[in-house]
Amino acid sequence: MIINATGNISAQGESKKGSQSGIFSQVGENAQGNSGGIEIKTNNLSLKDGGTISATTFTTVGTGNAGRVIINATGDISAQGESKDGFLSGIFSRVAENAQGSSGGIEIKTNNLFLSDGGRINASTLGNGNAGSVIINATGNISAQGESKEGSQSGIFSQVGENAQGNSGGIEIKTNNLSLKDGGTISGSTFGKGNAGRVIINATGNISAQGESKEGSQSGIFSRVNENAQGNSGGIRIDTKNLSVNDGGVISASTFGTGDAGKIIINATGDISLVGGNSSGAIFSQVAENAQGNSGGIEINTNNLSLTNGGQINASTLGQGDAGSLIINATGNISASGQRNQEFQSRIVSAVEPSGVGNAGGIKINARSLSLSNNAILSANSEGTGAAGNIEVTTAKDIRLDNRASITATTKGDQGNIFLNSRDLILRRNSNITTNATGTATGGNINIVTGNFVALENSDITANAQKGFGGDIFIKAAYRFASPDSDITAASDLGTDFSGTVQINNTDVNPSQGLMQLPDNPTDPSNQIAQNPCQKGFGSTFIITGRGGLPSNPNDSLTNDNARVDLAQPASNSSSQAVTINQPKNSATTKEIVPARGWIFNEKGEVVLTAYDVNSREFQRQYLRQNSAGCKVF
Repeated sequence: MIINATGNISAQGESKKGSQSGIFSQVGENAQGNSGGIEIKTNNLSLKDGGTISATTFTTVGTGNAGRVIINATGDISAQGESKDGFLSGIFSRVAENAQGSSGGIEIKTNNLFLSDGGRINASTLGNGNAGSVIINATGNISAQGESKEGSQSGIFSQVGENAQGNSGGIEIKTNNLSLKDGGTISGSTFGKGNAGRVIINATGNISAQGESKEGSQSGIFSRVNENAQGNSGGIRIDTKNLSVNDGGVISASTFGTGDAGKIIINATGDISLVGGNSSGAIFSQVAENAQGNSGGIEINTNNLSLTNGGQINASTLGQGDAGSLIINATGNISASGQRNQEFQSRIVSAVEPSGVGNAGGIKINARSLSLSNNAILSANSEGTGAAGNIEVTTAKDIRLDNRASITATTKGDQGNIFLNSRDLILRRNSNITTNATGTATGGNINIVTGNFVALENSDITANAQKGFGGDIFIKAAYRFASPDSDITAASDLGTDFSGTVQINNTDVNPSQGLMQLPDNPTDPSNQIAQNPCQKGFGSTFIITGRGGLPSNPNDSLTNDNARVDLAQPASNSSSQAVTINQPKNSATTKEIVPARGWIFNEKGEVVLTAYDVNSREFQRQYLRQNSAGCKVF
């Protein structure tokens, strides 16, 4: 079916007998054959109150493929609401329940795309066959918001239904801005037997996922193996400028059934913000409790990354399977801050939770700086069966932990290690770096290379063990500052024979060890230049070098650029020769006023201004020659 409209196309509502308004290409229940599909060219397209465009196969007697839906709109496309009987507005390519065949998928080119109140674009299989792919190119913006009265979320879907067998074809979107709000969803998932499709989104502008629907459904982007399903998640790739996931928004490539969780790759040329609240703003690649499979892990490349009020990046396992690895590269700063009462804990985690069986993935972070505060945690722990992961953090500037923040690779299984490389490492207010081990496990190792190492206010670094060996701690720092209540330990409950080693190499003198006490009188005044050097005896020598004063650096010599310090007067001594200086007499007829160039003390101890510089070398030679034939002046 081909439709060309130079104007607009709209389909709205249903008949009194409950038939939907719309455009259809179908293979009936007892028919044999394929749907020819639908192709539409128009300006604007509006679907409302159950208005539908659908290429569907219902056949049960043979194999009949649903056709492909192709729509080119130079203007906008909108799908909103549902009919009185609960039929959703939208664009569909489906294999119906119990039918046999494959969906042909959906391809859309438009300016803006608006989906609201349950409006959908859906290429799915509910029978025996593959769900088609959804490809959307929007030169403007795409938004999906809210849910229908029956609780169906607005959004874009390529899914394998609960009782279906087949694979999801996945979703590919190109747009300027993408907004998902109040339950708005993009999902390439499986509820039956088959693989969930991969979701690829390329936004030249910004992407946001915010809030939940009235029924509690989260806004977000999903590629999931749902509960009781069998198959693998196809994963998610996002390229955008800025990404914001707030107040219950989620990006998830996880498994709740049998199959691997997909990998999440996010490239943001701007910033990424994850904000929690009553529900997490989070990025997940998890193996859920009772699920079987491995997490695909998460890779993030961005400028700045911030997690607040319970924001999470989580590639963990609660079921049977390995947790995924986390790789985060930030040209700017990474920060995670929770709340003081621990109600919302911001986390960057790859962990084996208590119910999990598997190994924790590693965490590797490269950034300008890393800041964790208010109970925020960076962890690759194993609280179940399996090894903890390694944590590697490299920053051009500092790593800061404040107010009960922590970096941990604790384990009940095999050890996990921590490697930190930064310009500064600062721990404050009960913050910790730990690789502690419980049971018979060995504590992990901690390796720190930094410039300034600061641990204050009961902030600890520990690699302890219960019934195994403590780990080793190596710290290389140019300068180290630690408060007395901040500990560095690698102990074992089994005793010192099982303790790990603690090695600290630093090139400074620790200020906490105290400074050298200087004497009250560093020199004997009686031996100083204030005495008359000429009374020291025959052959005494006085050498003049420059203008005096202290050098700018103890290692520098005195130069003429240093501050001037005048010569001191000879100390009073009964045997000292009297000092008399003949002042030049001005002629009575001389009226010229000569500015003073120096000053001396006369016999009465009074200050007398002079017309000559008493610090000049010429005056000093003349003065010394007049008062001591035994003094030599250089």
